[in-house]
Amino acid sequence: MLWRRIAALSLCLGAACASAQETHDTIVRNHLRSKTSFETLLHRAGNGDARSQFELGLAYDTGADVAQDLAQAAYWYHRAADAGDSAAQTNYGLMLAQGRGVERNDVEAVRWYMRATAQSYPPAQTNLGFMYASGRGVPLNYQQAVFWYRKAAEKDFAAAEVNLGFMYSQGFGVPADDAEAVRWYKRAARQKFAAAEDNLGYMYEHGRGVAQDEREAVRWFQRAAANGSLTAENNLAHAYENGIGVPRDYDTAAHWYGDAAARGLPEAQYNLGVLYQMGHGVPHDLAKAAEWFGRAARQGFQAARMQLNLLHRG
Repeated sequence: MLWRRIAALSLCLGAACASAQETHDTIVRNHLRSKTSFETLLHRAGNGDARSQFELGLAYDTGADVAQDLAQAAYWYHRAADAGDSAAQTNYGLMLAQGRGVERNDVEAVRWYMRATAQSYPPAQTNLGFMYASGRGVPLNYQQAVFWYRKAAEKDFAAAEVNLGFMYSQGFGVPADDAEAVRWYKRAARQKFAAAEDNLGYMYEHGRGVAQDEREAVRWFQRAAANGSLTAENNLAHAYENGIGVPRDYDTAAHWYGDAAARGLPEAQYNLGVLYQMGHGVPHDLAKAAEWFGRAARQGFQAARMQLNLLHRG
């Protein structure tokens, strides 16, 4: 069995946002200092300038012009957050939620998100919605999740639009409505937001909220893959492997599975293992199959564990 997944809910960094898998890989740099030298930035931050403190935290967080140092990132975010900077409050909350540079603390993460939402900051509204949708730091409450996602989505914040669309697609906190899900995905896709493009591909492939159109599905997967979505690469590979909207092409399937697998997506690692096991698009190689099943299994992917056990039994 091959494994797929729709791009689900995402957390956002204050200066930018990406899918949950990609939050720290596709940072939009335009919120970083423009031409301010690091030394000047450090001087200003040390003198209490909150915006410089935030930008210094972001530099340490992303490794922009300085060696990445998550503890220093958390320190400077925290200082700027205390001074009331909404982006810093959001980023410090995210570090607490992910345990990056600080000990994980969902309750504290929620507290910082709430402080930023008091300033109507869309990334914080999105992240607070995520915490309600996942029951982290607050009791699980899909209605509250939808409330916060909608707040940010109405400001045309792409990550919130995707998350709100997902809630409609699943019927979480709202009546299930695929057409409404597609509407929100399309709003986010206009901003070339990869998770939205990937999810639109899924909706077109399965005829959910739109007329089924496999070729249109592939076009959306291609756009999302070009914008860095690992799930889209996996979905595009699946289309080529099975001849969905494109002629069957195992070589191209192996290419896309391979790219997503190398970048750490466990579903793609599993699927690439299956190709090596079958000799489709790659040489038949049980050792390679075991290697990729093992990588997926180490990420907790149960189907890969089962396949690995079967291979070891011979």
